[in-house]
Amino acid sequence: IFYVFRGRGKEEASKKLRELDPKRSVVFEVYIEGTRSRDRRFVPPKTGLVQGLQKMDQSFLVVPITINYEGIPDQKALSREAAGSNPRGMRFGALLSWLKNMLCGKVFLGKVEIIAAESIRMRDLEDDGCRTLVEEVQRRQRELVTLSSYHVAAGAKLLSAPESAIRSAFGRINPRAISPFETAINSKLCLPDDENELWTIFLQSAHMLAPLLESDCPEWSSWLSGGRSPTPEARGTQSEPNVQMLVETLTRTLRAAQRSVQAALAELKASGFSNPSTAHVLQIASSSNQQPAILLRAAVSFLNIYPQSLQKATEQLSSIQSLQPQILWSQERLGFWGWFDTAFVLNVDRMDRLFVSVKGDRYAYKNKRFRRLIPFIEGAVGVKIDPCPAFDHTHTAATC
Repeated sequence: IFYVFRGRGKEEASKKLRELDPKRSVVFEVYIEGTRSRDRRFVPPKTGLVQGLQKMDQSFLVVPITINYEGIPDQKALSREAAGSNPRGMRFGALLSWLKNMLCGKVFLGKVEIIAAESIRMRDLEDDGCRTLVEEVQRRQRELVTLSSYHVAAGAKLLSAPESAIRSAFGRINPRAISPFETAINSKLCLPDDENELWTIFLQSAHMLAPLLESDCPEWSSWLSGGRSPTPEARGTQSEPNVQMLVETLTRTLRAAQRSVQAALAELKASGFSNPSTAHVLQIASSSNQQPAILLRAAVSFLNIYPQSLQKATEQLSSIQSLQPQILWSQERLGFWGWFDTAFVLNVDRMDRLFVSVKGDRYAYKNKRFRRLIPFIEGAVGVKIDPCPAFDHTHTAATC
């Protein structure tokens, strides 16, 4: 087992691979997405580790493996993150508490089904061979995804449809989709009441639904498939009554979220916000209706308004001239609060968590990471802070 630090590029992966003994046969597991899916949709794969394997003078056999979960330990936390909450740091005490509950029989996650696909032998890859390989790995993984009564019941609850009709529809979409290893939903493995959590369970079927929406709802089709072109196998099943019912009900639900977002955008523009940010639109849409946040966030991403807002904001900020350009950086800011050489700076760590640090050497806490400041500000002002890389300039706040 070895760990590859995120954000260091393919050289980090190559370094770890060079440490392997070339004289021994080695089996190691790779998560090609490089991160966890918050809502069970497939995440675009990364190629860094595969490129490292390509550079080694060895032969490798790639075995795609699909792991089908019913419940997962951190399902509530992941659904909150899918709905827009900031990731919470891992706590050792919480882990011990969960392990205690598990040993006492208080944790039941249903069944886990592990299926291996046909292996792929890595040979001399061309320039785009790494990308082709990871895409083929994910294609084979998608073919082995199965749905249990847990996933089907979540979809039936969300769409207010009969569970038997949902099951029949997926059986027609993909005859291998329904898992033969059934787990009855009972007091131990029960469905949550939170809609966002229900969607993260039902979206186990996202890649199966994507082709069915491609013609009428291309944006949602792309979102369901993780930004890739949907596989065409399921398109010919839409005439089947239960499949047609599933598609129509799902389309109405997704379009309702899209209409809520468009109404929020129109309300903001009517109030004088000619170029509102996506965070502002999401805030208004979330407060004015009962649509689940996970769908509203997806619908907001279809608007493509953030770059325009950022461009306008950047133009305005770059046009501001310094009031006292002759003042040295070590001196006090005249007309402002604090010193020129000291400021709060927003950062993102390797786990994509936000924190604030203090720039400069004037104060003793210059290297301290303030992780609770951003959540406090977001809660106080009701606006989510997004460290979007589209800004061309760095803007900091002075400290006293």
